[in-house]
Amino acid sequence: MGQAPSAEQLLADASWLRRLAERLAGEGEADDLVQETWIAAWKRQPDAARPLRPWLAKVMRDTFRMRRRAELRRQQRESSLDEPGLEASPDDLLEQVRLHKLLVDLVLAPSARSDHVRDQ
Repeated sequence: MGQAPSAEQLLADASWLRRLAERLAGEGEADDLVQETWIAAWKRQPDAARPLRPWLAKVMRDTFRMRRRAELRRQQRESSLDEPGLEASPDDLLEQVRLHKLLVDLVLAPSARSDHVRDQ
């Protein structure tokens, strides 16, 4: 394995990498994708004896795919929590509040009587 590319070599491909990111992810996500690619280049240190652009392009495409898969999994988790039919109508909510109040009254009633008996 040859020496890792210098900062100058990496920066020479910065505008090219930015354009690739925009094509893959759109302008809104391009900066994040470029940044993640630079981090990968710094961590993995590509072989300077080999062409850098194909390696950077592969890292960027892989990063983009991983981000998309993670986003899809997150959306699936969130949508599984939003199952239809679980929303309560105002009447149902009112009935639930009434039942909760009744339950609280029933639970507190014996203790209120025992406190009253103790005080006498």
